[in-house]
Amino acid sequence: MATSMRVSEFMMQLARQMMDERKIAESTATQYLQTLFKLNGSKPFKSLAWTRKVDDVQKIIDTYAPSTQGNQYAVLVAVLSPHAKKAAYKKAFEHWRAKMLAYK
Repeated sequence: MATSMRVSEFMMQLARQMMDERKIAESTATQYLQTLFKLNGSKPFKSLAWTRKVDDVQKIIDTYAPSTQGNQYAVLVAVLSPHAKKAAYKKAFEHWRAKMLAYK
């Protein structure tokens, strides 16, 4: 997966998981990772725990155009959806899902 961003092993595993489970193309998985990388302050990540810091992530999202914000919400929802029922991610998933639905 060629990209100019720094990528952790977790990020590579996440991309493979999305391609396998969601049946998305490698280019789409790469775009998702790029979006997540930017939303994490342009830092590689070793888990999705940072997505639970909704105020911090929202501050970054707010710097983008509204159409981009909608895409960012959709990426967060897509990545968190396999974890939506887990106690650690349920609140964050519902938050980002509500933002995505309100955008549309």
